[in-house]
Amino acid sequence: KMLLDTLHRSRIQFPGMGMGFLKRIVDEALEHCRTRFVGGKSLISYDQVKSRIAALQSYYTNCSAMCLYATENAQIDKDQSGAAIEANSIKALLTDYMHEASQSLMQLLGANGYRVDGYSGRAFIDSRPFQIFEGSNDVLYQQIAEAFLKEMRRAKETNLFAHLRDHRLTRLTAERVKSLLSFDIDAGMAQRQLVDLGRVLARVVSMDFVATLGDRGFRSELIRASLETVRGEIQSIVSRLQAAVTEGPVEDYRQGSGWLEFATAR
Repeated sequence: KMLLDTLHRSRIQFPGMGMGFLKRIVDEALEHCRTRFVGGKSLISYDQVKSRIAALQSYYTNCSAMCLYATENAQIDKDQSGAAIEANSIKALLTDYMHEASQSLMQLLGANGYRVDGYSGRAFIDSRPFQIFEGSNDVLYQQIAEAFLKEMRRAKETNLFAHLRDHRLTRLTAERVKSLLSFDIDAGMAQRQLVDLGRVLARVVSMDFVATLGDRGFRSELIRASLETVRGEIQSIVSRLQAAVTEGPVEDYRQGSGWLEFATAR
């Protein structure tokens, strides 16, 4: 119990690290896109660029909401041994957002993103290990899914939305994803599906954090944009989850797969 308390508290405190990281990336992206002109207009006037920056600001807003949760719940005198869902959701989702944000900044900067003295390249490299240590994110997402499924079995509930609607970590925003998550869970889903389900559930948990932050007076435009961005992420993951692709690797792939054998000489 003591070890779980220590581990979960450490994961819940990850937003303290991510806050400055994501704010710097948002500031760098805005500065570059305002001052860089392509085709006679600034980068920030292009729709795809706006989409990327909106996603970066969504990551920043999510991290802000996680910081609020950590500040109020991760004090040393509060037992976190039972906070596996919260801790795993925060650690896995935040570190994924950090790495995705660094990649997006590199895309916006173009060739400047690869400069030795540039920030984006260092951010890309430095953020990657956080997706692996203190629990590989793939494993953590699977554990999130298994924790929810265990609760559903205990409650004799099979519909995902029905469970999220009444769950302490998702009840504030479950209605926003009702149309996406109103389906019955297959108890025998494959591991890759469990990982994707965990990605979905971590995002629903983060939406509740964001909604709570919004109720405290955080800038409403950022709250609204973040909730919509995360909802779009959930929609994309659910599409993959429901596709139920189960193909595995071909271990002896070299046989019959040399393209040169099929080339016609001219």
